[in-house]
Amino acid sequence: MIPRLVRGGALRSTLDVASAQMTYLNDRHRIVSLGATEPAAVRQAVDAGFDVIDRNDTARLTDALNDADIVHLAAWNTPELYAWLASPLPPMRLVMTLHVAGEYPAQVATLDLLNFADWVIAATPHSLTLPSFREQLRARPDRVHVVLDSTLMPTNEIVAPPHTGVRIGYAGTVDFVKMHPRFVQLCADGAKPDITFFVAGDGTAVKTLKRQAKEYPHVRFDFPGYLEHVLEFLASCDIFGYPLARYTYAASELILQQAMWLGVPPVILAVGGLPYLVQHQETGMVARDETEYSEMLRQLADDADERRRLGANARAFARAHFGADRVASDVHQLYDMAMQQSKRERQYTPQFASARFPGAAALICALGEWGGPYQTSLAVSDRAQTRAAEFQIANASPLESAAGAGGILDYRMHYSADPLLRMWAGLTLGTQKRYALAAAEFVAARQLGLGAGRVEGYLERVMAHQTPFEDSYNAG
Repeated sequence: MIPRLVRGGALRSTLDVASAQMTYLNDRHRIVSLGATEPAAVRQAVDAGFDVIDRNDTARLTDALNDADIVHLAAWNTPELYAWLASPLPPMRLVMTLHVAGEYPAQVATLDLLNFADWVIAATPHSLTLPSFREQLRARPDRVHVVLDSTLMPTNEIVAPPHTGVRIGYAGTVDFVKMHPRFVQLCADGAKPDITFFVAGDGTAVKTLKRQAKEYPHVRFDFPGYLEHVLEFLASCDIFGYPLARYTYAASELILQQAMWLGVPPVILAVGGLPYLVQHQETGMVARDETEYSEMLRQLADDADERRRLGANARAFARAHFGADRVASDVHQLYDMAMQQSKRERQYTPQFASARFPGAAALICALGEWGGPYQTSLAVSDRAQTRAAEFQIANASPLESAAGAGGILDYRMHYSADPLLRMWAGLTLGTQKRYALAAAEFVAARQLGLGAGRVEGYLERVMAHQTPFEDSYNAG
């Protein structure tokens, strides 16, 4: 079971691990998408030999759940995931892999989510430091496991053509949901005349990064776009520069694993699950802050011998710890344990509900301990507290507010008739200076029954091309 059948690391890892299990361990797998699907992702699954079941094919989905020995849920926060949890479900053995670190909203590992599964797999040891996982380890330590996500790695050597200068590469999602919001500045601060920074991939931040790069005419940037053959690109790099945002959801990061597999030394920030993949000064460089990150880029660019040493160590470490075959074996052992238990019935009971605002309540539950501002906004018990809460919502991080990231805008799309979600969407869009879209959300909130006093002030400001509140969010 996967929340959305879309291209990305979670799908690639799921397909590669399941393919290895079918090839070597005789497990049989079917894939169910609980939400939206991308045609390219469906083709990817079908080409890999999987029977794909659409969420709307109720009869086939019911039969698949009844017939399955094990239901394996690939989990991250989406409204479709929580709607499925709350639906009537047959008895099952439920294994859940959390494909995100689970630390920051909107991608939070709530205790309710972890309790729903029989066995929980964390994709990074970092998740075990979170309160919800610590509670799981206290209550049922035998049901919590750490298995890194991984992917099929190349068996042949990829030799890049020779080049001059130092190539520092980034590959993956080009979006501030993941990337450090000052990515270009961090590169510029670590720049030298012989360095070229390559940013491979697509996403909503490409135009912004290109515009920002023009502010540093002395720094060479190259944006090759989305690459079908990303391994060849990685092999052509001398350094893999991968600074992610503080609020990252990063867990096992397949692109980082691939770079290390190819012997490209990484330089990273110590955020999310990344420090568990890179050993500082052994297989790469781990920076404690942005200044140190830029300094490490310059140091490594200047020292070809150190790049070779770190790259060789990274290659050896990757081949000892990464790869879909290794993950498939670990997960199969967990399946064997699960099969010793009987299927059981389960019921997801949200900790918070609202008949008037069901979508807002669903988001509050999915955010767990981070849902306080939203609950205050819903309650409207005190004007000053409500305004302070809505200021926090308006200035939410990109991970909490961007479309496709599992937060406000995703729940607004799923529960389009919820007026409170429409207002929250207007707050975030207005703060992003997307004034026309914000105005439309505030108008919709009013038409759907939210009191005029809740939205009129915000609507007037965005209609005048002003943000709902003073801009003050510091994304660093």
